[in-house]
Amino acid sequence: MKSSKGFILPSTLVLLLFFVSWFTNVCLSVQKHLLMDHYLNVVRLRIQAETQLFSKIRDSDEIEFYHYYEGIRLNAVVYDTILIIKASGIMEYYREYDIITDGSFVIR
Repeated sequence: MKSSKGFILPSTLVLLLFFVSWFTNVCLSVQKHLLMDHYLNVVRLRIQAETQLFSKIRDSDEIEFYHYYEGIRLNAVVYDTILIIKASGIMEYYREYDIITDGSFVIR
C-alpha cells in the first residue's frame, strides 16, 4: 500500500500559491484603478481652474491674472494674441493658448 501522507502538503502549497498570485493581481488592479481615478480628478481640477480663468480674462482688459482654485495657483499673462498660463501647487505645468478674435482660446 502506498502512503499519501506527503501528498497533502504539495497540493496545499499549490493552492496557497494560486491564492497569493490571485490576491496580488487583485491588489494591483485596485491600485491601478485608484491611480487612474486620481489622475482624472487632477485633470478635472485643471480644466475647472482654467475655465474660471478664461472667463476672468474675457471680462477684463488686464494683462496679468492670478487665480487660485482648490490647490492650484494659476498665473496668466496676455501678450497680443497669446495667453501664457503657468500653474503651480497640486500640479505644475506651462501652457500657451492663441486668443481668437471671438474671445475663445486654442491651445498651441
